[in-house]
Amino acid sequence: MLLSGAAYTEPVTVTELYNEKTVERGEITVAPIEDISYVLPKGTDISSTTVEMNVPETIEAPVTAGQVVGSMKVFLNGEYLKTVDLVTQDTVDLLTAAEKEDLDDAAFFGLIKKIGIGIGILLLLLILLICITRTIGYIQYQKRKKRRMERRRRERLHQERQKREMHME
Repeated sequence: MLLSGAAYTEPVTVTELYNEKTVERGEITVAPIEDISYVLPKGTDISSTTVEMNVPETIEAPVTAGQVVGSMKVFLNGEYLKTVDLVTQDTVDLLTAAEKEDLDDAAFFGLIKKIGIGIGILLLLLILLICITRTIGYIQYQKRKKRRMERRRRERLHQERQKREMHME
């Protein structure tokens, strides 16, 4: 039996920790270090071959091509046959000084953006509060004005009544 290693590749994300944050550095391919060959008795049905790949979801940079990062177990009819190392196919270096500077700039401008959004929200809330208090004040002013007009109207009516009563006497 011969299984081609190229048929059993797996993508893995490469990360790096910088300034207490995980930075994704990209994806690399992990494949068996060699093709898998195993002598089987004549007439053996190889369609029941299964493979169990043990590969981490992420790998910490730096990564060099050919670095062992996992393993692959081969089973035939549930019976263990062989284990093969899984190695990286690409190299990923640590962040360069320029990349770190770009990340720092992005973090700084991201912070400025968040502060700006926060200030904008506070200003909108302040404007909303001012509008609400002005509206409440205007409603109270209108009520006072209405009461004042009603009081003046009653006073006028009262004075007219008194004048009429004086004229009638």
